[in-house]
Amino acid sequence: MPIKQEDNELKVVESFVISEDISDRFFQFIDRYLFCFEQQSAILDNILIEFGDSSALFINVLGKCFWFYEEHQNEPKLQTAYHKWKRFMSIAYGSFEDNI
Repeated sequence: MPIKQEDNELKVVESFVISEDISDRFFQFIDRYLFCFEQQSAILDNILIEFGDSSALFINVLGKCFWFYEEHQNEPKLQTAYHKWKRFMSIAYGSFEDNI
């Protein structure tokens, strides 16, 4: 499935303002993306940055999932798993409409 520009929207994942009094946040940002010396604290903000819906991990996995689904959507095992998942979501949320 080719990626189209109009299907995508840029989203700010993380930002900071550089000022004369450089805060620890700047060094944490540089370390997170360049050096990875500091162990990250397991706080909600860090978890969202690393694993949330804007993270590189999530975006890469989502792309692989779409590719896998397109390649295998007509296989009986996947159809059965999908129908069971859809039923579970309907039970869990009362009603569920997929958009696949």
